[in-house]
Amino acid sequence: MADKPIPMEMAVEQSMSQAQKAMDSYFDMAQKAFSMNPWSSTEFGDKAQRFYEQNIQTTLEHVQKLSQAKDLQEAIKVQTEYLQKQMQSFVEQSKTLSEAFIKSAETMLKSGNGRSS
Repeated sequence: MADKPIPMEMAVEQSMSQAQKAMDSYFDMAQKAFSMNPWSSTEFGDKAQRFYEQNIQTTLEHVQKLSQAKDLQEAIKVQTEYLQKQMQSFVEQSKTLSEAFIKSAETMLKSGNGRSS
């Protein structure tokens, strides 16, 4: 009986598949939006896009891992680990983006791209 997926497992697999398709579509739209942004060709834009993609992938992996939890205790453990990693990631990404923003803004101002007419 363990060889055949039970209806709940099938529903989770189907939901994950649908979520992955939706995320792929969302990534495509985000790529287009990022490419039209004036910051897209800067270090800040590159890092922001990379972090965006990393965060989405991390979330998808978390949902997959959470869906495989055997009981409530394991689900709480998975959720707690995820939140701790996300908080650490948020701090690191904020610092990196702040530094990249300052550097990109200085570069844009020096090149005249930041001046108003």
